[in-house]
Amino acid sequence: MTGPLTAADREVARLYEDYPYPAHGIVSSVVARMAAPTVKALQAGRAGRLAILDAGCGTGEQALGLARATPHAEVTGLDYSEASLRFARDLAARHRLAVRFVRGDLSQPLDERGPFDLVVCVGTLHHLADPETGLRHLRAVLAPHGRLLGMVYGAFGKAALFRARDALDALAGPGASREEKLSLLSVARLANNAGPLEYAKALIHRRRFGPDIDWREAAGRVLAGRSAAYQADAYTHPREASYRWAEVATMLERTGYRWLGWPARSGMPDEARALFRGAALERIEQADLGTKASVYERIVCPPSLYFLAEAA
Repeated sequence: MTGPLTAADREVARLYEDYPYPAHGIVSSVVARMAAPTVKALQAGRAGRLAILDAGCGTGEQALGLARATPHAEVTGLDYSEASLRFARDLAARHRLAVRFVRGDLSQPLDERGPFDLVVCVGTLHHLADPETGLRHLRAVLAPHGRLLGMVYGAFGKAALFRARDALDALAGPGASREEKLSLLSVARLANNAGPLEYAKALIHRRRFGPDIDWREAAGRVLAGRSAAYQADAYTHPREASYRWAEVATMLERTGYRWLGWPARSGMPDEARALFRGAALERIEQADLGTKASVYERIVCPPSLYFLAEAA
């Protein structure tokens, strides 16, 4: 990381060494499905293999899903956590999938790597001390024709979870350890995402707008419930932020990108008629992308804002 490590930096590093995330032990189809149209467009007319970077890959489940779905691509997974990378390499070996996993830090330049046709950065930027620095470093390794598929927490969709986390912090008191908080969480009825029933509810909700998921993967997650790693990340993370679409667009513009919107079936409406009829439909269809996003996020309340961007 740039400069001396802060206390928050050390806590973030410790969290993922103690709780590699997400560590479901599966090869996930979620991001690969979202990326498929972009991958197809990038591949059109090309003779060589695509280069894909999963920046902040964690335990490698999405990177391996990309490798499985795009065997013509060279996939690299990058993460700061050694424990997560060990998990990812073991998972890759178990499924005989070729992904190169390397240690890296988005607060540092990545100029020795790339260029990449597709950069995926899902669930990482909102944990950085300076997300815009991370975006600039990713921009530096993005090929001129390349695309960025990212995700940050949505302010409206994450509000309930953040309120529960604040209540947990108040209940635990200052100086409480992560283990003390997780122990309280298990008995305080604050974890509104815990257990197979709650996960099943989430899956039902996402059937309307996505993100889509393979039914076998969904069944495995429902049966497993929320893991300790999931709860530690959701309720005890020392540094995270959430965003509205206008903030995402501004952040991308400031860091050298052009915001293209969101992938299909990523948790946002893909057509206005999914929400509106009559005069309201006419108005929203005439609105610009930013206005549509602002209206949609207040109605659908996606917990995750998946976005597509290209080099400006």
